Amino acid sequence: MKIMVTGSRGWAGVGIVPNLLDNEHEVVGFDLSPVPEDGARRENLREVQGNITDPLSILSAMEGIDAIVHSVAGRDHDNAAMHRVYVSGTQYLLDVARQCGVRQVVIMGSSAVILDYIADWSQPMIAHEYKVDAKTPPKYHGFYGLVKHLQEELGEFYARQHKMSVTVFRPWWIVDGARFCTRFGTPLTEDTHPLTPTGLVDRYDLGEACHLALQRPGITYDVFYPVAGPEAERFFDVAHIRRELGWQPRYTFQELPIRYQRIKP
Repeated sequence: MKIMVTGSRGWAGVGIVPNLLDNEHEVVGFDLSPVPEDGARRENLREVQGNITDPLSILSAMEGIDAIVHSVAGRDHDNAAMHRVYVSGTQYLLDVARQCGVRQVVIMGSSAVILDYIADWSQPMIAHEYKVDAKTPPKYHGFYGLVKHLQEELGEFYARQHKMSVTVFRPWWIVDGARFCTRFGTPLTEDTHPLTPTGLVDRYDLGEACHLALQRPGITYDVFYPVAGPEAERFFDVAHIRRELGWQPRYTFQELPIRYQRIKP
């Protein structure tokens, strides 16, 4: 399968692309940053520089594509930029995909769309005892949660209106399991966010979830939580992704301590 990965040189993309290559897919990496001149080259990988907010740029990279993994990320503290990337960019991508006959899309969403069910923002070390699943209505905190929700709505619309197969993943913390660190290089043992132990996913494991989703062309529209951790199943419906996609993460982060308190909502 020839797969276009948006945000291929971002934090998530750097894990997703190698997994897809290891699973014998051909990958076209699409990213805003310049293609490294001295970067390591792998067979079946072609990297292009492109802008997700420019439909012509997307179209130029879409030739021969069978499926898309949409993992591009915007600037988290710039509302206008986030809207351009997550909402307008997703709409452009889905529309170009529809025109080019691409029917399978994986959208990298975020658990930010349902985070207020679990996180207590007034008490940073408190987590509500609430389990979310694919049918949990959105309840988010901040503009980022809003644009990620709108991104999902676009995916559902194109799946319903244009008969596309759209899978949405809602990861929480995407980390590097091998290096045991966050995207900022912070060791996981020093990360004190209350939900860190429950919502972690290694970025290569996330790529495995993308691979498995693309083996299920019968999906119309579905939402999954690719999360791992000592108590992941307590807050997230991880049984759904394991049952429907057969996903089993390599890294479950069982060695992390649980440092938060739990209260009933």
